[in-house]
Amino acid sequence: MSDKLDRTIKGDEVQDGSYTFRMEIPQAFRDGQTHTFSARAEAGEFALKQRVETFVIEEGVGAPQIHVASIHEKTLIGRTSVFDDKNVTLEIWNEQGRVADFYCTQPGGEADGAFRITLDDEVFEIVERGGCSLVAIGMPEGGYPGFEILPEMLTSAFPLVEPTETNPQWSASAATIYDIVFVLNINSKGWILEKICRVIAENTGLSYRIVFTERNSSFTNWLPNAPRYFFGHYKLYLMARDQDPEFFADKQCFVWFTHPVFDSVKRDGFVAKMNMATKIVTANLFHRRALEFMGVESERIATVLGGADPDVFTTAPRTGRTVGVVGAYYERKNPALLLELVRAMPGTNFLLIGPAREDIENQNLIWEAWPRFDELLSLPNFDYVTPPYHAYGEYYHKFDVYLSLSSLEGGPIPLIEAMFCNRMPVITRTGFAEDIVEHRRNGYLIDIEPSLVDVVKAVEWAQDHTTEDVSTTVRNYSWKQFGLEFRRLLSSSVPNGETVDFGGETKGVVVREGWRVVPDSGLVLESRRGGVTIYAEAPFSQIDIAFDINPSFAASIEGLRIFANDEISEVQISSAARKSATISFGSTDEGLNEINLDIEAIAQDWRPNCVLFRSVTVS
Repeated sequence: MSDKLDRTIKGDEVQDGSYTFRMEIPQAFRDGQTHTFSARAEAGEFALKQRVETFVIEEGVGAPQIHVASIHEKTLIGRTSVFDDKNVTLEIWNEQGRVADFYCTQPGGEADGAFRITLDDEVFEIVERGGCSLVAIGMPEGGYPGFEILPEMLTSAFPLVEPTETNPQWSASAATIYDIVFVLNINSKGWILEKICRVIAENTGLSYRIVFTERNSSFTNWLPNAPRYFFGHYKLYLMARDQDPEFFADKQCFVWFTHPVFDSVKRDGFVAKMNMATKIVTANLFHRRALEFMGVESERIATVLGGADPDVFTTAPRTGRTVGVVGAYYERKNPALLLELVRAMPGTNFLLIGPAREDIENQNLIWEAWPRFDELLSLPNFDYVTPPYHAYGEYYHKFDVYLSLSSLEGGPIPLIEAMFCNRMPVITRTGFAEDIVEHRRNGYLIDIEPSLVDVVKAVEWAQDHTTEDVSTTVRNYSWKQFGLEFRRLLSSSVPNGETVDFGGETKGVVVREGWRVVPDSGLVLESRRGGVTIYAEAPFSQIDIAFDINPSFAASIEGLRIFANDEISEVQISSAARKSATISFGSTDEGLNEINLDIEAIAQDWRPNCVLFRSVTVS
């Protein structure tokens, strides 16, 4: 059976030697929808005497759990325990029957099943009268009550229901709201561009979803709503502007500009749409200059070079003459020239590091897809490996010269990885090669579409230069630094001297674990300790925070323990009135500072939802 199922299989032998199988359907699949299951043997073969490929589970025989995190200004935010990549329609019911339905959950990704429902005036008036519940299809018929929406919940900043085993609605596992949606072509799945998007999200602390589309000319997947969109290629952004200009009119649109091909793009329309983007991020200075030459506004363009992980790609001396090539297969990588080079240098060993078949979505990117790959593989001085990405650093140490013959690149990222490992690069003048490599000092630059003679000359130069320290010239290009650059672009920093209200737009602050966002109010502490990360530009000397104590729990809260980058301060609580606290800093680094602020409630009888974090001021 499908390995996604938590299933129980029982076999009963019948008289003719065959077996019948019974499967206990997991609760998540009992939703009244049609599902397809397949069967197979662990080893050998078996034949199905009678095969039923599809069947319908009776409505109401099961139901997903529904968690609501907050209800504010006619909007319900929460999450359902749906199964991977399936949409679920939620409904509001009362005693008279169905009041409204919402095709609203967000399948797949880091927040499978998250929903955000806004009630219109008519439905809101019905809910205000009481007796309404939020359910999934089939739940009322099966006798499942769903989530009861109490009228008082519609106006309370603090939830009135505490989590229990039978009433988990306000549990900390409730909804995740996307701060940003990354839009990528399906060919990027499992490869460098998807990694870049995850690096951006992880280093900025933004909640995110990656959506893949099969075409650059139209969306082939559902696109969730978010305040920010990051398009992994400019053609995806142009398509989005053309297909739904009203939807994207009030969104922040960030465009990753790389691998430009303008064969079907009209210049005037291209420039006009690019000048509507919030920020266009180029992977190298050459592409920035090209955009400026075409007429794109300079202030809309930022350049962020790629990065590498210093824990994976460690420096090592160069002790031999082996040449390494790293990356997926594309014709623009000039594989025919690589084949000529390996044949022309029989005394030099070549190592090709490519993606494993199981690691990437697009199987056309594995090197076996090149029609002449068998010729290359048959050469005695050529080796080919497909290790997992976390082992790449180990394989970089097996060669001494990094070679890239590409005619078009955004990076390439392996250039930085190889230089982190102290490998001497020989690379064509494309992507960010000229931004990083100084010719004949920390590498050798060759022209695009070079001759075989020129490549041999460059490789021999690199083989002869074994003592230069290449790694120190690229140490600033870490993924951490890459993420901080995007932190500046996507959310900026806390304005010095201004108050950031947690009930509204929180630029410069990332909400971490332990909190529930209440629009127009602030952050409610749902666990004993909650964290936020504040980004502030130096100079500053203190941070002031303002908070409220829930009157219902004021007697049980003794104080707050505040950790600022692990330094501890304590605030005593004497009443239920609004509180404030000041954290002082003796010194700060130049530029952007990352401050990890954690707040812990001091209480003998701690309760969720006891503290409301209202604002922060950096000065």
